[in-house]
Amino acid sequence: MRNKLQIGNYLISDSTPTYVIAEIGMNHNGDIELAKQMIQAASRSGANAVKFQSFKTEDFLSKNYFDFEERRKYELSVSDHEVLNEEAKNNKVEFLSTPLDEYSLDLLDELNVSAFKVASCDLNNLPFLRKVAQKSKPVIFSTGYGLSDEIHDAYSVFKEFGCGELAIMHCVASYPTDYFDINLTNITSLRDSFSDAVIGFSDHSLDYFNIPSIAVSMGARIIEKHFTLDQDLPGYDHHMSLNENMFSSMVKNIRLAESALGKPRMEIGLVGDESERVNNARRSLFWCHDLKGGIKVKEEHILAKRPAKGLSPDSLSLILGKKLAHDIEGDTLVDLEDVE
Repeated sequence: MRNKLQIGNYLISDSTPTYVIAEIGMNHNGDIELAKQMIQAASRSGANAVKFQSFKTEDFLSKNYFDFEERRKYELSVSDHEVLNEEAKNNKVEFLSTPLDEYSLDLLDELNVSAFKVASCDLNNLPFLRKVAQKSKPVIFSTGYGLSDEIHDAYSVFKEFGCGELAIMHCVASYPTDYFDINLTNITSLRDSFSDAVIGFSDHSLDYFNIPSIAVSMGARIIEKHFTLDQDLPGYDHHMSLNENMFSSMVKNIRLAESALGKPRMEIGLVGDESERVNNARRSLFWCHDLKGGIKVKEEHILAKRPAKGLSPDSLSLILGKKLAHDIEGDTLVDLEDVE
């Protein structure tokens, strides 16, 4: 298999349905009940996983950071993580989170999460990436803030220090992303550069009808999109997040795109009602008119006409030059038993 990533019981590969992540992030606003409702809604909307952010504020931010106190309001406790992990299990979606410090990395590892998500802001934080890799779990990392060399360096660290399965997410860090900045062709570039990694797309655009489906058609095997219950809620990302109905529409469009793309085949075959239609559209060999037995068959004795219920026109050479075995009635199908 060209590339694969196992998250829980779900195998992500080129031959399986696209894995869809509802990025809740900090949209829970520090309210555990709101977070649980978001998990339930994400499950109903067709998400395969929900993803949060895990951080210990003083390990993540300097106390002089411009919104240190505001961020602290979004910090999830150990018990919060346990509750949300259980809520995800009950709603049959995978619980994922982005650890933003070593304490949170260890916490998620103790919760036995199936994979780690690494934010693009940490691509140059190689000591931290080594610690993530040493947990020997699948890793999904975003490229939004990463330069090309940083992406390659991060990939090398993960591979060198124990991470066997990787997913690399094309991502643009501007919120929300304008159409002319989305650059979906980078999905192809990432697939070419990292042939043993799963390539996905973390989408920060406001579009949910076209862009995710196009990304899938270009080879993205994971789609991540911000999720909320209400775009008017206060907080960092609600305004650019999808509500349940919008997320459901996105998932439906992705599944339709997958159906339209089909699966690679060595040769083109007939699908749907094409098998029936082809008989009416193609031709068979017919005798042009009444003929006497014993004559030698010439091209002028035969026409290729619809429907295709007898010998194919490419069988003409099997008939020409042979003698008719019996009298022929015109406008009837040519049969090999008509000649000798």
